[in-house]
Amino acid sequence: MKHVYLVRHAESEANTGARFGDPKEIRLSPQGEQEANQLAERVSSVDTVIVSPYRRTQDTAMPLIEKHHIKDVPVWEQIFEFTYLDPRKFIDITREEKDRLTTAYWERMDPDYRDGGSAESFSDLLNRVRESIGRMAGLHGESYIFTHGGFIRTFLLLCVEFPHLLARGPSAEDQERALMRRYHEVLESNEIPVVNTQIIEVTQLIADAEKRLGR
Repeated sequence: MKHVYLVRHAESEANTGARFGDPKEIRLSPQGEQEANQLAERVSSVDTVIVSPYRRTQDTAMPLIEKHHIKDVPVWEQIFEFTYLDPRKFIDITREEKDRLTTAYWERMDPDYRDGGSAESFSDLLNRVRESIGRMAGLHGESYIFTHGGFIRTFLLLCVEFPHLLARGPSAEDQERALMRRYHEVLESNEIPVVNTQIIEVTQLIADAEKRLGR
């Protein structure tokens, strides 16, 4: 029997409001380290652990990896957090300045816009989610994928509310803009809460997506 779970990382220093540089190197907070240990206690059976390239997912997974003596831990490049603003802009700025940059991005509501540096477009994020679904379909046994809140919400919205966008068609821009607008609504309202160390089974969603794609 195959089961696939998405797991959001434990509380990070950024979650507490601390300033940070490279998003990849954000560490867990002391509370996050405790949450990672508690997560490992909750999971009784695991065959595969997968992490994103970001340190906070790897640190969250480590107690589970050690508990079950997992030797091979793949790093999937597709499942990192949605970084829609150039991280260089956040060096030594105030919360108010950051809020202005964020507001301007969402007011633009352009799924193809890239802010510069290592920032990606919303369409880039969707393409990563699409690619990851195919990889998840090939997993076996009990698989835990340690990823991020933005990625998980996008995965859920794409599979549940916008399955017609699982394959990008020739006139997808307007539809992707609608999904981007919905994503922003979910962020603002917390309509789809994804809390730290939350475990979400997505086995059936993956099977449904593969069926829709004819694979």
